[in-house]
Amino acid sequence: MKLTNATIRFNLAKGKTFMKWKVETVNSVLYLDPSEFKLVMKDCKLKNHRATADKIYDGANKSVCAWIVCSELHIHQESSEDKQIIKHRPLFYNPRVCPYWTNSNADNMDGEDVRDIVTFGRKLNYLK
Repeated sequence: MKLTNATIRFNLAKGKTFMKWKVETVNSVLYLDPSEFKLVMKDCKLKNHRATADKIYDGANKSVCAWIVCSELHIHQESSEDKQIIKHRPLFYNPRVCPYWTNSNADNMDGEDVRDIVTFGRKLNYLK
């Protein structure tokens, strides 16, 4: 399945959509189980509401503060044989640990344009 102009985030709200990828477009909202689906995002921008992330970092309850905007999203059934992760680098976001998007070098990546982001389960990997 291919979607355009999508916003993606990980849903932590309690209920049946807990721990699923939330994919929003102008016309739809999907919740996808990371153990069943792989997301391949193209032409992405890493978004973060820094003031909210700072509050969470300082101990406040978690709330929505980060997401990915992409021009193109491909949704695939998860495959354990996929080797694409080899050329991608890890991408992290957890405002309890760090209040901004980071890579494996702990660089601040808020607002960065990223060519490709691929999910592997709940993990994100990028190619700049």
